[in-house]
Amino acid sequence: MTSGRIEGYKDYRDLMNKHSRADRLRKAYRLFLIVLGTIALLFFSYLFFRSPQKQAPTSGVQKISRPGVLINYSLNTENNGKT
Repeated sequence: MTSGRIEGYKDYRDLMNKHSRADRLRKAYRLFLIVLGTIALLFFSYLFFRSPQKQAPTSGVQKISRPGVLINYSLNTENNGKT
């Protein structure tokens, strides 16, 4: 009496071909994930380590806003605060 499981091993060459195809797909998938992870790591390290960009001043007058006060006071920057 033989079990049905042994029937799949009678054509050993076909079994090994299926295994090698599945193994190649697994290796390709693993390689894809490694490349994708490396690109993501490089991208995030670039964002983290890049030098901060200097912002150009927008105007010579600075506005001060204080909580509770509805009026914005402007600083006199043209003559160093002297009136």
